[in-house]
Amino acid sequence: MTTHPTRKVRGSDLDNTMVLVGESGGLSAIYDNGPSSAMPGLALVETEHGPLYLDPDQEYDVYDEAQAEDINNADGSAVDCCIYEDDDLAEFDGYDDDEMSTRAMMFADPGGRSALRAASHRNPRNLPCPTCGEPNRLTPADQARSYQCDACADAAERGF
Repeated sequence: MTTHPTRKVRGSDLDNTMVLVGESGGLSAIYDNGPSSAMPGLALVETEHGPLYLDPDQEYDVYDEAQAEDINNADGSAVDCCIYEDDDLAEFDGYDDDEMSTRAMMFADPGGRSALRAASHRNPRNLPCPTCGEPNRLTPADQARSYQCDACADAAERGF
């Protein structure tokens, strides 16, 4: 696992000068943060890897440049701030084909901006959007997550 010097920051205080540090040590730059109109009570945090809906009162790990700058070699030169505790994870190059395929099949638009789940015979796209009322926009899995259709979600998040 990769470790980075971190500090805790409340979800409501995250801003575009920060980089989130994931549980496995991955980094994700923050571009914007504000209240979500699509998911009331949560913050919409736009990152380089896509949007996150986070609890504004919970604390999250962010990369701490001040600590990283304090890490120096005896001669004063900077050292790599990343410490690899597990060589296998340090060499992580993505999911294997089977896992990526399984993950991709969960979503209607794999790799896109939609969070809607893929339709199937057990999860048909046969429910109306709760916001605009258009028929056949959501699956039961989408409805269970209180989602709305992509057009309404885009409009709500982008102020259209």
